[in-house]
Amino acid sequence: MASCSRGDGSCGTMSSSALTFSSKQADLLDQIALREVECLNEAPAHPWANALKKGYRDDAQLVCESDADEQLLLNIPFSQVVKLHSIAVAGSPDDSGAFAPKTIHLYVNRPSMGFSDCESTKPTQTIELASADETTVDLAYVKFQNVHTLSVFIADNQGDEEVTKLSKLSIFGTLVQTTNMSEFKRVG
Repeated sequence: MASCSRGDGSCGTMSSSALTFSSKQADLLDQIALREVECLNEAPAHPWANALKKGYRDDAQLVCESDADEQLLLNIPFSQVVKLHSIAVAGSPDDSGAFAPKTIHLYVNRPSMGFSDCESTKPTQTIELASADETTVDLAYVKFQNVHTLSVFIADNQGDEEVTKLSKLSIFGTLVQTTNMSEFKRVG
């Protein structure tokens, strides 16, 4: 179960087993510019790819782990403009859940965010997770339109441990229809 702060006092949370989308909602993994993803404070032996890339994120034993303290900051650029609907987050299943993310701040269209930016910038949405279990959280859809970059700041973990372990991060939404001006022919 999770709670979130999105201004209207509501948070649409559902378990992964009950996850249903309209026919247009999809996992946006293929729209992520994977070569440009940046993760601050990741342990070299446990990189961001373990939680985000296809195949890796489905193996619960592979985790993205923080290095110097419990905080992680992922800057995730998309190859196209997207609308975000929800995110799914899971902690590491190999412990009591103490290392799983607890407070997550999301920021839209702020490429190259650093930890100091997270402290001085109001998040687009804040999510409070209650367990290490995979949890899917609906986002404040109107605040996640025309997204080029999503920054995910994991501020702390369930057990106030020195490191945080993230085993899965999935992002769901739709592509924004844009017009490719190069397809138009000059008239006259």
